[in-house]
Amino acid sequence: IATMMTFVNAVNADFVSRDDDVYVTHNPYVQKLTTGNLATIFSRSYYSSWNPITLFSHAIDVALWGLDPKGHHLTNVLLHSLNAVFFFAVSLVVQGVAREDRERGQSLLSHVTPSVFVGSLVAAILYAMHPLRVESVAWVSGRRDLLCVFFLLPAFGSYLLWNLRHRKFLLIATHVFFALALLTTPMAATFPIILVLVDIWWMKKHSEKANLFDRLVEGKVLLLLLSVAAVGVRLFVM
Repeated sequence: IATMMTFVNAVNADFVSRDDDVYVTHNPYVQKLTTGNLATIFSRSYYSSWNPITLFSHAIDVALWGLDPKGHHLTNVLLHSLNAVFFFAVSLVVQGVAREDRERGQSLLSHVTPSVFVGSLVAAILYAMHPLRVESVAWVSGRRDLLCVFFLLPAFGSYLLWNLRHRKFLLIATHVFFALALLTTPMAATFPIILVLVDIWWMKKHSEKANLFDRLVEGKVLLLLLSVAAVGVRLFVM
């Protein structure tokens, strides 16, 4: 609610001549939500890039709102508000993982103390209200950034939980969310590096003596391959 109240004035903005015309108002592939246009969006590059999920979201907006900029801006505000909630949830997971006593097998929820809750809430608010978020929210073509975070935060949270619980479905969820993030923008390709840093932190925290190489590649081979593929596609279509 706080995020929506902060950015609600963006709904009154218009489209701008920088990229909004290319990706939305004059993009023939998003003007109608047809199977032919969807096939083109997911199978071909557009404007020296391949961001099918992002274009698909614009096509949905056009189907819902037409070319009324209010609806397109409203989608951005809603996405950013959801990202703030995701950020809060992932922050709780991070602090729960940091405090977890694995020998006792305590639940993550047992560590959601008032200080943890308030700390996560403040972190989420600072993320949501930071001036660097304005461009992505108030600019319709900044949708790719919002969608990227929309998928990367759940990917990060599920990876942290997998590190703790080693449930296969959590690792699968990490891969699925990461693949979707790559389909919004290739900027997500650096995500596996973040996971490597998480593993280094994990090993130091628990004084694990496992082989460093094995630890750093565990569960990341496919993620790295997806990153390389995304970067390769980006270079190919430029």
